[in-house]
Amino acid sequence: MKILFFILFCSISGVSECSSINQTVFQYVKKINYKIEKQKVDEIVDVSKRISEKWNIDQKIILAIISVESSFDQFAKSRSSYGLMQINKGVWYNRYKDKKYNLKKLGLITNAKEFWNIEKNINAGAYIFHTTREQCRTLHKNNLLKKRGYINLFQCTFQRYNGAPTNDLYYYRKIIGTLIELKYFNK
Repeated sequence: MKILFFILFCSISGVSECSSINQTVFQYVKKINYKIEKQKVDEIVDVSKRISEKWNIDQKIILAIISVESSFDQFAKSRSSYGLMQINKGVWYNRYKDKKYNLKKLGLITNAKEFWNIEKNINAGAYIFHTTREQCRTLHKNNLLKKRGYINLFQCTFQRYNGAPTNDLYYYRKIIGTLIELKYFNK
């Protein structure tokens, strides 16, 4: 985790010693996913940077979600969740009829093979995070977070991203723990 902290420090500080963020990410990822190629890590970092700007999400949050969800494995599959950001196909691709929540109707993922596409998966995951963050902001603005069982806006966003019940804090703690280990809060 110290290596990922170095990456995060470099990304926000612009220090000249941080000349190769991609190389640093690669060294970190090799510890959690020894099969990954450097070219894939570079692509994930570059794509996450572009998409973080598109959806106004800190790149470090996207990288933390990828780390927790898939250990940077592009082809990770868990029940009905797929890819780097573990998009739940049953929920976000099939269930919702409302275009606002249906990845297929939005054109973010148009067929099942696209769940494995790095750009499409990160973009869809970022959209889901953005959408859940907006839902939680509305709850916060209307003073409903605590009434709905959420501790704070951050917990609400991550719990909804993961689909976990409000009283199950495992995922939230895992994300927060990862971000704390990454020194995300200690800029």
